[in-house]
Amino acid sequence: EESQQRSREEISNLNSSKNRLMQLNSDLEQAMSKTNADISRLEGELRQAKSKLLFAEAQAESAKAAEKRISDEASQLRNEISRQGALIESIQRIETTLTSRQNSEVESYKVEIAALKEKLAGFEQKKDTDSEDLKGK
Repeated sequence: EESQQRSREEISNLNSSKNRLMQLNSDLEQAMSKTNADISRLEGELRQAKSKLLFAEAQAESAKAAEKRISDEASQLRNEISRQGALIESIQRIETTLTSRQNSEVESYKVEIAALKEKLAGFEQKKDTDSEDLKGK
């Protein structure tokens, strides 16, 4: 009977161990499933992060290209402004020269007109004198 009792205890212990092992196996399978789900989720997040990184890098390159283009355009505009400034200065010098020349020509014409008026007055006086002389003869 003692042997049967020990056998029953042994069977009970084995069943208990078996149940613990089955529970442990079940717990490990659940933990593994959760870990696999976590891995899948993290891999998805990693793919999204890589995608965002690539997008950000593309935007950065695009911004650098735009910055260079704007810088080049600004440089060209500064050069154009400089050329236009030089052109304006040249036009102002020409205007000054033309105004000065015009003023001296106006003065010259005034002197010439005054001289012609004097001549005309002299001719008219001579004509009047000659007319009176002719009338007197």
